[in-house]
Amino acid sequence: MTVTRDFNLGTVVTVCIFLLLQTGAAIWWASQTTAHLTMLTTVSATIRADTNQRTAYVDAEQLRQWSRITSAEQTLSRVDTLNEVVQDQLQVLRAEVQTNNELLRELLSEVGALSRGN
Repeated sequence: MTVTRDFNLGTVVTVCIFLLLQTGAAIWWASQTTAHLTMLTTVSATIRADTNQRTAYVDAEQLRQWSRITSAEQTLSRVDTLNEVVQDQLQVLRAEVQTNNELLRELLSEVGALSRGN
């Protein structure tokens, strides 16, 4: 049994053109995919840089706020200490005023008694 094959030049050329077109489309698709990946990589790097910059800014702002809070707490602590000192001095002054008033009343009583006796 013999099989005869007909090599039709038109069929071979058609298949070759189809394979060339398919290969060209695959190469074009690969280049487009590479371009998209390059663009996505660039956008991703930009977003990452922006995120890092914002994170650094937020961290710096948080440190600044913590510093303000700590400073305010220290100031309030000093004010409390000074308030205690002032309260202590005020109590001493009240005692001295009370003693001075008692002495003045006593003096006025004696001066009034002397002036009545004359």
